[in-house]
Amino acid sequence: MNTGFIRVLDYGKVHLLSFRLKGRNGRTEQHPAKSKGWRGTVSVFASSVPSRRRVMRLPATRDVWVYWECGGRADVSHVRDLSTGGIFIETTWRRTKGEVVRVHFLVQEGQISLDSVVAQAQPAQGLGLKFQTVATKDISKLSLLLERVRTAFRTEAATCQSGA
Repeated sequence: MNTGFIRVLDYGKVHLLSFRLKGRNGRTEQHPAKSKGWRGTVSVFASSVPSRRRVMRLPATRDVWVYWECGGRADVSHVRDLSTGGIFIETTWRRTKGEVVRVHFLVQEGQISLDSVVAQAQPAQGLGLKFQTVATKDISKLSLLLERVRTAFRTEAATCQSGA
């Protein structure tokens, strides 16, 4: 008999889904989509968690802030999550989808400045910004920031899983 389980871990506003499936041979399948017999099960599961996102956003650590400028106004906001393609900043300011935003990270990796565009506006929550241009000199610093956040996320996830 085929058995499996799904675990949902709640990290504030980010939910991490993990699952394991046992194959017909009794072994745990690491990549069930590549195994015969699991395609239907995985596609049903995957369709129940819709996402258009190509890159997973990671919850930012408490020390990731940005100074941002848009439409003649400027503000400092906490970064809720980030990825190689964009960030979500916490702000009550309303911006229109498609507006250009100049972002300056205030982080220990050093000055990182880039242009972005408003991809999503959630009233009273914040703005989803999609990166447009990053200066060549800032790419390595952005990579270091992402690696630091990824490491913090993995450490927290491992701590939660070991306590579960």
